[in-house]
Amino acid sequence: MALGGAVGAMAGNAIGRSLDEAERLKAEKATQLALEEPTGNKVSWESDDNEDVSGYTQTVEEPKQVGAQVCRSVKEVVIIGGEEGVESKRYCWSGSSWVVS
Repeated sequence: MALGGAVGAMAGNAIGRSLDEAERLKAEKATQLALEEPTGNKVSWESDDNEDVSGYTQTVEEPKQVGAQVCRSVKEVVIIGGEEGVESKRYCWSGSSWVVS
């Protein structure tokens, strides 16, 4: 499972800028895994270095056809020091990985 498109998406958003690289990679892996889960399931992650940094990704809709692609919406949550940041995104299957659309 490729992380390429999703890693770039997380690094560029406001939540992603608050995370170090290892945390961004964990968050993106959680997103990629969540995209393969049934709707409503959460995939959680925790920082290895910062005990007050964690998060999860939750799928919020069934996969659906959008043009020539299959897409899904997710809720990405990052918790830093008890403060929760939430972003909603749509990812579409590119043929080899999920990419933010």
